[in-house]
Amino acid sequence: MLKQVYESKTATVFKEVLPPVGVNTFLLYMNHHLFIVDPGIGSSKLPNLNDLPYEDITLLITHSHFDHISGIDEFPDSKILITQEALPGLKDAYVNLSGDFGGGTTVVQNKNIQILSKGENRILDCAFFVMIYPGHTQGDTVFDFGPFLFTGDFIFCDSIGRTDFRFSDNDQMKKSLAKFRQYLLDKQSTDLILPGHMGVCSVKQLMENNVFLSVY
Repeated sequence: MLKQVYESKTATVFKEVLPPVGVNTFLLYMNHHLFIVDPGIGSSKLPNLNDLPYEDITLLITHSHFDHISGIDEFPDSKILITQEALPGLKDAYVNLSGDFGGGTTVVQNKNIQILSKGENRILDCAFFVMIYPGHTQGDTVFDFGPFLFTGDFIFCDSIGRTDFRFSDNDQMKKSLAKFRQYLLDKQSTDLILPGHMGVCSVKQLMENNVFLSVY
């Protein structure tokens, strides 16, 4: 069920949990544009579940594990926004782990790819900040839109992404968590954390409830 998780005068964010592995797919309506973050299977049906207007659809990818990219080809004409570090898994099933869980392999056919730079990006009059926090994958990307952050599988409200997969690295995760904790000190306590699985929370709740941030 599509659930609204944020609303302001300039942006509205909805969340839906989709196959193949309960991925949080987010719809961000901003400045008459629609960004779909980590499209799971069935994402193309989501814009029809509300009446908010938009001029175009752009896909925003936090990392390229198969569950976060399985719905990309439902939007063959949409642009894919992704960092260079996260890019390999779009075309490589070994990297995106799609053959490891008993299902078929995922290889994205959409070639409309735009590489995001670290730091501030401005896409379609929408500004956001891009950061790489490797550990769960080599390309874990956090997108900071100010009052809300999309964190993918790097960090959840009370846990972190697994580091026992191919191309995961527990030592990198520890360093990334330490850097992210420092980054959060400059955020508002009410800013929202929008992770790739499970529930959403505020920065304050994350700092209080996620033991991994205090351990590292």
